[in-house]
This record gives sequence, C-alpha cells and structure tokens, in this order.
Amino acid sequence: MLSKVICKPGVPKGVNGGFSKPLKFFDNNKKEKFIMLDSESDVLKGEKGFDLFENAEFSQNGQQDIGFVQTVFSNIDKSKEFISHVNALGILKVATLTIEKNGDKFELPNLFVIDENELNKLESRKIKKLVSLGYMKYIYAHIFSMNTKY
Repeated sequence: MLSKVICKPGVPKGVNGGFSKPLKFFDNNKKEKFIMLDSESDVLKGEKGFDLFENAEFSQNGQQDIGFVQTVFSNIDKSKEFISHVNALGILKVATLTIEKNGDKFELPNLFVIDENELNKLESRKIKKLVSLGYMKYIYAHIFSMNTKY
C-alpha cells in the first residue's frame, strides 16, 4: 500500500533522476510506495483544477486521488504475482506482435504470451490452482485477444 505522500518544491536530481512531471510514483521494492508532488511545477499552477489539501490535510478530492493511486499500486502488485506464477509454470513463450493497417506493417518483438500448448499439458492440480487464484479467466482472455483480428 501507499506509505507516504511528499509534497515539496522540486525534487533533487539524485531522486530517481529527478522528474519533469508534477507527480511521480515510487516503488522502492521494499513494499514502501510513495508519491512525490513538485509544488513548483507549472502544471500545478493555474486557476483550473481542485485543491489536494485543505488545512494541511488531504481534501476530499485528495483522498479520492490517494485511493486511486493505492488501487493502481495494488493492481501492479497483483500483476507481478500473476506473471511470477505463470512464469514458474513454464507456460509463457516469447512472440512477436505484428500489426498491419492500411498496408503498413509494424512488429513488436519479444512479447511474453501464454503458450496454449503448454497450458494444455499442465497437470489438473496446477489448472485447479490457476482457477482458485482467479488467474484462469485472465489467461483465457489473453488467449482470446491474441486470436482477434482488428
């Protein structure tokens, strides 16, 4: 979960190389996640928008934004767990995505995709584990999307 929010003018260049955006998310892989806001950023100045803070506390909008960020961090963690699990099962393979539009062809190499043949070879106990973890629906959605032509 989100550990802290730091709001100060600018960010030292040594902190993750500094940043040009007014908001930066950090995950230092020690289960500590935090946000840094650059209060001097031109993006945060102006008349439009809403206050994140009221009387040195998060405003209602600020609390909603923090909730959103916590959801994003939580989903990133869940994605890492999912990838780690399917990778351990040996059902990922490297593929190249080819996109064709109006006669132009674009290739995106080195993508990891579910190998349907390897998935079908899994022992039933491993399939049951994928189902119990809620991963199977995502695997099938992924396989379905790989076979979709747009």
